[in-house]
Amino acid sequence: MLAIVTLFQTVDRVVFSMVLQPIKIEFQLGDAQLGLLNGFSLGLVFAIAAIPLARLADRGSPRNVIVGSVFAWSLFTVLTAIAGSFGQLFAGRFMVGLGEAGCQPAAQAMIAARVEPERRASALASYLAGGYLGLIVALGLGGLMIQEFGWRATLVTLGLPGLALALVLRFTLGDFRPPVDTAQPRLVEALPAMRGPVVLQICLGITSTAFVSSAVLNWLPSYYLRVFGMKAGEAGFALGLTVGVGTVIGTLSGGWLSDRQQRKRVGGGLSFAAWSLLINGVLTLGVFAVPDLMTSLTLLFIAMVIGGMPMGAMYGAIHNIVPMRLRASSIAILAVSVTLFGAGLGPLATGLLSDHIATTSNSAQGLRWAMIAVTSLGVWPPLHIFWAARQQRQLAALQPKN
Repeated sequence: MLAIVTLFQTVDRVVFSMVLQPIKIEFQLGDAQLGLLNGFSLGLVFAIAAIPLARLADRGSPRNVIVGSVFAWSLFTVLTAIAGSFGQLFAGRFMVGLGEAGCQPAAQAMIAARVEPERRASALASYLAGGYLGLIVALGLGGLMIQEFGWRATLVTLGLPGLALALVLRFTLGDFRPPVDTAQPRLVEALPAMRGPVVLQICLGITSTAFVSSAVLNWLPSYYLRVFGMKAGEAGFALGLTVGVGTVIGTLSGGWLSDRQQRKRVGGGLSFAAWSLLINGVLTLGVFAVPDLMTSLTLLFIAMVIGGMPMGAMYGAIHNIVPMRLRASSIAILAVSVTLFGAGLGPLATGLLSDHIATTSNSAQGLRWAMIAVTSLGVWPPLHIFWAARQQRQLAALQPKN
């Protein structure tokens, strides 16, 4: 059920990235404004709402937080379709972000409470795979719907099922509540856990990964439409196969491999994640550097398989370190960083750079060079994860032997 929730959340985000081009034309917007709509607006509200909603999940009912989140983002996705100005579009996306802010911390806390540490990477990978299945739905179905019915009808059609899902979750999803005598920690108690040498490096690695990956995923549809002249339906089908199928394969296999490597040696799961991130960064850079469409899509598929592998290991390592009653709050703190500095700034920086290159060089290839510049930063995230694996081994060596 939680995988279905993240599937719906991904459909909302990705479909909106696919309607950026028709919105740009209808409202005569620049790429920087599109970056504000598709990145910064969500990041801003995450910074405001994620932690309070996670506190509600830690202290009370994670299920109810998830139900309210699904209902809110689905409702405002539908309402965004009637926007008549840039300000209304921004307000709509801001409110969508308010709904999305409460979902992932509560969902991950529920999973970690039910699954033993040695299986958490694969369990979380299964949950995250739901989001990547959402890529297939959004890119495949969304592209065809935009082409046939327009962007407004597409947002309404894909937003309405989320309202029904919220009701289904309320009456079918099992809840997790802490024992009555469990102490209720204050938020500040989560900060020392997040500043630990392993968790801090993982958080930096996930945030920097989000900066690059969010820029790539949010601008991919526009890139293939502009640079290769694809139609919305063609781009959606091609990206659904390459991005969606690739990341599902990578996430599920990566979770299993990470658990296996971690059982073999301390830090093995994080080392596996770091190598995966490094290889993914090199391949993603090649996606935008090659001039041939089929070569670009082939590299994209391989990059998505490799790029999906490390996520279960990184989130699983955090849950294995952070105390149970602080898990939702800790993931919310990470989500603020990921969404505001990663997902929020990545698409915006790409849009600003694309506008700058197109203006100064009078080139139609502004987006291509902006994507190359941003994806070249893909060598940064694995450095943090390599360091986290090293710290994990050093801390384990200091533990007294039985």
